Parts: sequence; C-alpha cells; structure tokens
Amino acid sequence: MFAAKIFAAQITGTVTNGTTGRPAGGVEVTLLSLAGGMEETATARTDAQGHFALNVPDEGVQHLVRVTYQGASYHKAAPRGTTSVDVTIYDSAKKIDNLIGEGRILRVQTVGGELEVAEMFSLRNESSPPRTQMGDESFEFALPEGAKINDAMARGPGGMPVTSSPLPTGKKDHYAFSFPIRPGETQFQVVYRLPYKDSRDFSITADMPLAELGVMLPKSMAFKSSGDRFMQANDEGGMTVFVAKSVTAGQQLKFTVSGEGTAPLEAQNGGIGGGPAAASGSGMGGAPAQTTEASSSVGWYVIGGVVLIIFGGAFLAVRKRGPGA
Repeated sequence: MFAAKIFAAQITGTVTNGTTGRPAGGVEVTLLSLAGGMEETATARTDAQGHFALNVPDEGVQHLVRVTYQGASYHKAAPRGTTSVDVTIYDSAKKIDNLIGEGRILRVQTVGGELEVAEMFSLRNESSPPRTQMGDESFEFALPEGAKINDAMARGPGGMPVTSSPLPTGKKDHYAFSFPIRPGETQFQVVYRLPYKDSRDFSITADMPLAELGVMLPKSMAFKSSGDRFMQANDEGGMTVFVAKSVTAGQQLKFTVSGEGTAPLEAQNGGIGGGPAAASGSGMGGAPAQTTEASSSVGWYVIGGVVLIIFGGAFLAVRKRGPGA
C-alpha cells in the first residue's frame, strides 16, 4: 500500500516541439506548487521520446507544470488529482513572420489632475512553422511624451495576466517588453499618466498593421479626431467608444480628448471572464518563470489584472459591434 501511494503521487506526460512536430528530449520540466506561492517542488528532464515523470510531494494542492526551452517558459495547469499533463513548446527566434496586430485600445480618464491612460495591445502569432518570438525586446512600443508608467501586465495564450515591466529601449519614448510571444494571442497592457490641463492631443503612428485602434473615455469627456478615420461605436461599460479600422503600418492617427471624468463602476467591474484575457481551463500560458522571463515577477500579481480582463472583454465587444453597429 505504501509503495502504491508513492507511485500514485506522480505527474507524467510528454513534451512535444510544436515547431518540428517531434518529441522534445532533454528539456527541463519543473513542478510548481500553488499552495501559497510558486514554490518549485520537483524537477525532471524529458527522455528521447519527450516523456517525463514528476514526483508530487504535496498531493491535494494545485500545481503548474513548467517547461523551459530556448529562453521561454511554457506552463500547463495541473489541478488537484491530475496525473498526466502534455506540454507543447516551440523554437524561439528574435523575430518571426506573421505577427499580426489585432488591436490597440486606449482607455482614458482623469485622476488627480492628470490624464490616466490604460493602453492594451493585442497580438496574434501566426508564424509558420509556429515559433515563439523571444528576446530582450520581444515587443516594442511608443508612448506619448511625458508618460510615466504606473503598471504593466502581459498575458500569453490561454494564460492569466501577470506583471511584466517594460524597459526603455534607448529611443525617445520607446519601451519594450521581454515577454515571450507564443503562437496564438498575446496581450500587453500599460497604465501610465500624462500631464493634463483641460485637453490632450495624441498622435499615434502604427508600427504594424492594426485591425482596429480604439479609444474609450467617460461620457463626460469629449473626443475629436483629425479626418474621418475614427467612427463612434456602441458604448461599452458606460463609456464612449471610437474606433479606426484597418490601420496600415506607418499610418499616423491624431485625436484630442478634453474635459474630465472617471471610468464608471460598470467599466471597472464588468466583463470579467468574458474577454480573451480571461483564464482558460486548458493551461496558464502567460504564467511567468523566475529565471527565463526576467521582466516578469514570480507568481500572479493581479493588482491591475482585472483591468486587463475588462479590456479584453471590451476589445471583443468593439470588434463584434464595430462603428455604427
């Protein structure tokens, strides 16, 4: 009976390289306990067929299985009672083909005499063969002059929002995340504040083609754009929404926000679980690794993560309804 209990307390599985379609041999697999943190409780290496076995010293708690490969980490949830987990990894590259900008959304409000902007970028990695874009500057973006970053989050495919701090690139007002962009959808969010007095002009140049660029603001604030690129969409979460569709790379869009207002309670608390930033039961693709994703903290630091989830829901709603829907 004692021996049977020991053998039962294991998680086994297979790691497959999704780029080559072959078993991934010789890669590191780590078991992370979620009982009060992200403690590493067991490690193993896959054999030539990609198989691994992890002893589970703390049965009855939830775990994550982490596979580290070429500077990126891949996670799969292991709920209580799980005995088998399969993980797919991918070859990494500093630049990949077919990285698509699905959308960029700015939510603005006034706070303490400043303009607060929560900006979300939604990217889809459709590289062929599938690969992960990973490097010190895996995703670069520009912020308005004078922006002071308060919070930043990232979410990998099927994962939870996690803290991930962008760093200056050396180019004026340019920052970059060091966070793996795995095949599928990845979202980044940056919350920053700007000096503000009655109104603020924005000039955004798209670094890549964007399916949509959206702006959300309280109803007490006004929006004005140059030209006819922006159209008003249906309200979302009690906020006014303006959307520009099919933005080409290098295209510059200008708009002005004015007045004062804060996001209504509906926008702060609504939409949880409805958007692409909601956690998936199939895994924790966005969970950070302590040693391989240097800009991410260990564990799920979800202060501000609700905002990312809300924005994910808002992004879906804007896409479904669209201007004039």
